Amino acid sequence: MFVEPGSVLEVGCGPGFMLDVFRKNGWKVLGTERTVIASKYAREHLGLPVILGGIEQVSDESRFDLVVMFQVLEHMQQPLNTLKECARRLKPGGILLVNVPNFSSWQSEFGGALWVHLDAPRHLFHFTPRSLAGLLEVVGMEVCHVQFTSVAHDPYGWAQTIVNKFTRPFNLLTRYLMGMEKLTIKVVFSLLLCIVLMPASILLALASWVFQKGAVMEVTALRPKMKAMS
Repeated sequence: MFVEPGSVLEVGCGPGFMLDVFRKNGWKVLGTERTVIASKYAREHLGLPVILGGIEQVSDESRFDLVVMFQVLEHMQQPLNTLKECARRLKPGGILLVNVPNFSSWQSEFGGALWVHLDAPRHLFHFTPRSLAGLLEVVGMEVCHVQFTSVAHDPYGWAQTIVNKFTRPFNLLTRYLMGMEKLTIKVVFSLLLCIVLMPASILLALASWVFQKGAVMEVTALRPKMKAMS
């Protein structure tokens, strides 16, 4: 995608681990993060330039070769406006990477209201490849590529979604792994179920990738060189 390192903005960078990888590979980096603890860790422990807040706090004059949002857009109250702000801060010919749950995935269709990535009320919006492409077109971006492979999210997502069908509360193991639940017998039971289900979950994930129905999609979009952003 890029022959040489350039400048990158990560919106919702969390504790800054991905941004740190970019920096170590020669990129000029900037991040935004709304969570106080995560942004503080990125600044104080990793020495990264991270703004506490959203993309609106990034200078209007700043322009980047690459803007990335990983598992962030679904949390935004105004996703169209967020995409517009991302597009405005790209150089002509710049790239926007957006990684979100895929609402038209097999996993979503199977899980329904119990799909692991539904995660209300933390997730405010969900997207299909078509709906996200439509939003990107509205803000003047051109979709170049869509990828449906996620080793980090897909196999585990199948296991947790299946477990959600038979146990309560919703996403118990996931919430424990995020530090939102204490270790209980129910958590241990959910973990054991996920381990038992993992071989089948891996096969389901592989099949969904082949048919472009993976639980997570990563969209690569280009800011055209000849098109001005309003």
